Amino acid sequence: MTWHLVLVALAALGFGLGSAVIPVLNAEVYAVATAAAGPTVAVVSVLGVAIGQTAGKVAMLVVVRRGMDSTWLTRWRTKRPPKAPATEQPAWRRALARWSAALLRQMDRPVVGGLVVLLSSVVGLPPLAAVTVLAGMRSLPLPVFTVAVGIGRVVRFAALAWPVVRLAH
Repeated sequence: MTWHLVLVALAALGFGLGSAVIPVLNAEVYAVATAAAGPTVAVVSVLGVAIGQTAGKVAMLVVVRRGMDSTWLTRWRTKRPPKAPATEQPAWRRALARWSAALLRQMDRPVVGGLVVLLSSVVGLPPLAAVTVLAGMRSLPLPVFTVAVGIGRVVRFAALAWPVVRLAH
């Protein structure tokens, strides 16, 4: 491996880690943009961004799990006011919200919860950030979460980068 690819890998890893916790950093755009540099750079970038995103999401999950036991959060949960009723939304949006909620309720079951995380990692529905927080609040095993996010992110970024590689080279 040349120094160029090492730098590409480190940059992709860092960007993936940052994009896992900072929503403005778009990992998908990064994967697509670096794919224009060639197939080797695309593979290294996709893997680096996927590993970085996975590490960032795992860190978020661990923080949520540890934070759930904090005294501050326990006090906040007991003092918060009840939710106000939702305003009227289009039927498709209500259906999407019901579908996402049904999937998120499955997070306590390792196999089904892992499939929900995998689906979220590949497709983005339900949003991976929400799934990560909920998985941290539930009993989904950390290895199941980690593998599902890692595989899902590689699939997602590779699927986005592949057409650019094919068109550019």
